[in-house]
Amino acid sequence: MYKGGYQIVDFKDEVLTSGNATTITGVYSRLKNNNRKVFLLSGLTVRASANATAMALNDEVVNISENDGVYSTTLANGGSLSITSADAVTYTKA
Repeated sequence: MYKGGYQIVDFKDEVLTSGNATTITGVYSRLKNNNRKVFLLSGLTVRASANATAMALNDEVVNISENDGVYSTTLANGGSLSITSADAVTYTKA
């Protein structure tokens, strides 16, 4: 039985540009094998476009849903993330 705690999903400060998929090895596995714990997203750095300034987001606890093998969540900044089984992470700005 697993009690307490949270599952840290580290995005390794890779810069995620809105609308573009970025491969971050191991992210999907951390979501799929969560031992029934809540998720803490860490190391998220995003930008609205290729020319925009990257912004490091605070770590945050999120609810993540799964649909047809793709995990998705809404972030505190209003943007969203989707993660595929190929570890492709896509940030979409609000």
